[in-house]
Amino acid sequence: CGMAAAITIAEVERLVEPGQIPPEAVHLPGVFVQRVVVVGEEGKRIEKRTTRPRPGAAAPAAAGTETTEA
Repeated sequence: CGMAAAITIAEVERLVEPGQIPPEAVHLPGVFVQRVVVVGEEGKRIEKRTTRPRPGAAAPAAAGTETTEA
């Protein structure tokens, strides 16, 4: 996606010197990046999805509440 963009912005936690990152860890070569924004650890907000049962909803079939009648 970044290779096809007119302008690619890389959001990084910290800048390192060339050669400090192994080539296999690079997802997008720098030749495709026009801007770099350093956000640091505190600026990175990753959303975490949490779920909870809906009130009044029946338990799912795989919840371990099945009855085994013979």
